[in-house]
Amino acid sequence: MQEEAIHTHSELIAQIRKEVESINRNSCLAEEAWKKSQELKEAKDFNSALIYGINALSSNPSQIKYYANIANLAENISDADAARLEEILNILDAGMYKVQADQMPELSTLAESLRKRISSIRETKLAEAEQKQQKERAFRSSFSSSQAT
Repeated sequence: MQEEAIHTHSELIAQIRKEVESINRNSCLAEEAWKKSQELKEAKDFNSALIYGINALSSNPSQIKYYANIANLAENISDADAARLEEILNILDAGMYKVQADQMPELSTLAESLRKRISSIRETKLAEAEQKQQKERAFRSSFSSSQAT
C-alpha cells in the first residue's frame, strides 16, 4: 500500500514537472515572439508585428504586456480596416478571462479605448452614407424637376 502511494506520488511529481517545463517553454516562445513583434514595430512593419504579437499572446495568454502590445499596434491600423480592429477588440475582450484579476482594469481600459475608436469609425461611416443618400435624393429631385419643365 505504501509502495503504491509512493508510486502515485512519483507519477504526480513527474506530471507536474512536465507541466512546468511546458509552461516555461511557452513563456520562452511567447517572449521570443514578443521581442520580434517589437523589432517589427520599430521597423514600422505593423502587420507582421501584429502577427508576432498575437503569437506571443497565444503562447502565454495571461501576460498583460502582450495585450498592451496588440492594443498599441491597433493604433497603426487604418480606420478603413474596421473589421481587423474588431478582431483585435475580440482578442482583448477574451483576455478578460485569462489575465490575473489585478490586471483586468488595465485590459478593460485598453479594450474600451479601442471600442470607442471603432464606434467613432462606425458613426463616421454612417454619417458619410447618409450624406451620400441626401446628395442622391437632391440630384434625383432636381433631375425630376428639370424633366417636368
